[in-house]
Amino acid sequence: MFKKLSGLALAGTLILVSGVAQANGNAPSWFSAAASGQFDVAGVVSARCAVEVTDLSTTLDLQTGETGAQVAIIKESCNSGSGYTVSFSSANGGDMVHETDSLLKVDYSFNYDTVAGQDLAGGVTLSRAGLEFHRTHAVTIDVEGDYERQAGNYADIVTVTIAAN
Repeated sequence: MFKKLSGLALAGTLILVSGVAQANGNAPSWFSAAASGQFDVAGVVSARCAVEVTDLSTTLDLQTGETGAQVAIIKESCNSGSGYTVSFSSANGGDMVHETDSLLKVDYSFNYDTVAGQDLAGGVTLSRAGLEFHRTHAVTIDVEGDYERQAGNYADIVTVTIAAN
């Protein structure tokens, strides 16, 4: 029985010696790691601009004329800290065109925010500084009346575009 205990003690010593050897030469990576460290927490906010257009479905009186007829409400939002632009363009070069005879046209004036009495033939662009959310303006139209216009519907499509600087 004494020999068995002695053999167990010897086996235990070998295991301990093996553990010491592992600590000196083949230690796991955490054994020699620093007591502190750092990491980044970062995020991104992408530039996002949007316009909400409410078409008021206004029908202009082209015989008697209109001044300041509200046709749309535009809501601008953009999170670009360097500002943004809002542009307006006309499908018909700034004219309302007769539904069946494209040679019949009615000129109108465009009003929006600081723009008054503008012809949309070349478009209109407004520059905004900084970010803005829910900036709302009405679009109004001025048109001269003419009782000698040909009967029918006249229309134009205005496109609103917003872009970050």
